[in-house]
Amino acid sequence: MKKRHLLIGALLLSFFSAFSQDYSKYDCGLKQKIHILKKERKTEKLYIFVKGDTKQLKEEIKRLGGEVYAVSSNFLTGIIASDKLEELSNQKFTEKIISSKPMKCYSEKAIENTNTDKVIHGESPLKQPYTGKGVIVGIIDTGIDLQHEDFRDPKDPSKSRILYLWDQTADNGKCPKNFSYGSEWTKEQIEENLDNPNSTIEQFDNRGHGTHVAGIAAGNLGIAPESDIIIVKYDFTSTKSPEAVKYILDKAAELGKPCVINASYGTDNCPHDGSDASAVMIDELIAQRPGQFFVAAAGNEGNKQIHMEKEEDNDNMWSWTFSKTIEMYNYIYLEITFIYGTYESKDAKNLKFAFGLNRTEANEKETIIYPGEDLEMSEYFNISDIEEGTPKTISFDGEEVIIDITVSKLNPTVNEFNVKLTKQAESPSPVFMKFYIKGKGLVHYWLNSGNSFNNPEEMDITVDNSFMKFNNDIVVGAPASGKNILAVGAYINRNSWNSKNGKVNKSEYTPSDYADFTSKGPTIDGRIKPEITAPGQYVMSALSSSIKDVGSEKISQDKKHCIQSGTSMAAPVATGIIALLLEKNPNLTHQQIKDLIYKSAVKDNFTGTLDKPNNKWGYGKLDAFALLSNAKVEIEEIINSEKNNNFNIYPNPASSNITLKNASSTSFHIEILDLYGNIIYKEIVEGNNSKNIYIKDLQAGTYIIRTINGLEFNIYKFIKR
Repeated sequence: MKKRHLLIGALLLSFFSAFSQDYSKYDCGLKQKIHILKKERKTEKLYIFVKGDTKQLKEEIKRLGGEVYAVSSNFLTGIIASDKLEELSNQKFTEKIISSKPMKCYSEKAIENTNTDKVIHGESPLKQPYTGKGVIVGIIDTGIDLQHEDFRDPKDPSKSRILYLWDQTADNGKCPKNFSYGSEWTKEQIEENLDNPNSTIEQFDNRGHGTHVAGIAAGNLGIAPESDIIIVKYDFTSTKSPEAVKYILDKAAELGKPCVINASYGTDNCPHDGSDASAVMIDELIAQRPGQFFVAAAGNEGNKQIHMEKEEDNDNMWSWTFSKTIEMYNYIYLEITFIYGTYESKDAKNLKFAFGLNRTEANEKETIIYPGEDLEMSEYFNISDIEEGTPKTISFDGEEVIIDITVSKLNPTVNEFNVKLTKQAESPSPVFMKFYIKGKGLVHYWLNSGNSFNNPEEMDITVDNSFMKFNNDIVVGAPASGKNILAVGAYINRNSWNSKNGKVNKSEYTPSDYADFTSKGPTIDGRIKPEITAPGQYVMSALSSSIKDVGSEKISQDKKHCIQSGTSMAAPVATGIIALLLEKNPNLTHQQIKDLIYKSAVKDNFTGTLDKPNNKWGYGKLDAFALLSNAKVEIEEIINSEKNNNFNIYPNPASSNITLKNASSTSFHIEILDLYGNIIYKEIVEGNNSKNIYIKDLQAGTYIIRTINGLEFNIYKFIKR
């Protein structure tokens, strides 16, 4: 009897071996996937890698109804139905079939921390995944590594995801339309030069900043991996931001696509009230039509103490600034002290300035310098005596120091001034400068270069009651201070990562806590800045192959990505998320986008309750899933469009009981939605008929009814009071 059982078992094993799939050519992931599909009796299209004779594999996969994307010498990628894998694996020219692995994104913590992964996967209540498809992401920065794999089509690496590149600093190519400087390259030209050792595009990202930023916002491992990319390599020597913005917006308009632009740069040489010319121009450009948005880094001056405020009723104050010598390329340079300030023009006759110098001292290790004895002091002069456009120069012959002061009218009620200290010497030494202000009136000023000295007590230096310290408030500069521009602050993304040397790098910072380098507002005119925060400290993204001075501890194990920190990294996180939002609703205005961001911002133990927004966290932390889950549908223009007069809703205002009347002979599918796009009721109303419906727990507010007949639809608004 036992032998009979063994014989039956052998026959059964032989039977199933003959009619079941041969798993020997599958990798572990594919085996697991097929097992689950068989168990659930399902068939799916699978993205696979196949090793073997690629010419024959390509023909076979197409014969089986699949698709082939990229082909190399002995590998190809493609899609095939799971029930066709057996036939493919039985071919002699098929060596191995490998499943598509879930990639561990190098911005994975930023994606996870902002719940972007839920948006990319289309989790409920979202009706579909969102990846930025059909949206332009514009990056204005230091350029981009065109060859980097993060900006190539993952299905076909010979294709670039970059539509246009405008290098404002180059003259070796054709100027863009309507511009007489710089060099422009198209997608076709970029693709012609991919992997080409004789590339005719001489554009390199030697600083690496733009490549890293673009990777976060729109790289294949970034926030919006299917968006289209337009790059402007910015000329940082002059303010060409408006031209860069116009260039990107014009391209987006020509293509008929929505657009979000990222600016991870800024300046404190501005009035910090949004009236800077570049900010104003960008504000206007963004407001011209819906589907356009602009994101800017708030800045990294949050812990540098660069802002000083002389209060209205304070009639006597002074502060210390100093310039340090720096060594570069075996030469010694003196950092110029440069101050930008504003005051109300009505106070000009009351305000008097003066300057003084101090001898420089140092501690025993010469690592800390501080002011020594007083050397010289200028006389006070009235600020109104400086003619507009004519600088006043104060010379201190003994120290070969020159101070230039320039005053100009900023607007009808406010003047601005610059103070520039330089030292003419073959071997310059650090210089301490005292800045005195007398007279009642409100004065703000910011250090754009040089350093503030706020700790005389630590050096056992006695100062009088008129000494005032710098602070780190009101330091969100331009363009981030613009009224239509979203300024983004940073919080800590992670505190550990693996580097190329195999070492696990760790920091003492707490993930999700505030990054104290973030510049804080408010603006001078009292607006909250930054308005939102996003992951910005320790963010992994694309590494430019042209940059040579990145420490090995910052480079990833694949040597193609690196860690960087700053609000420069937080801004593109927001930019990518807004690209996802614009994919869902391309007709949102810049103000609607801002309102949605504010309403969906999340709070946690680090932000506190945030009953009111503040100038540290803004409205809270940006959350992609909350933002898209709450995004309004595009009803503003449609509500006012032509309506189907055969369809009526009454009463309007309505109660929970609503009557829908269809006077036409055609049946309509109807959907009732709230203003966030959530469908709360579905129904069919037959032709020449009325339908009474009851919606339980219908809250007071505005709703829309969408009627669908074939490809035609209309939207109606009704109100429940």
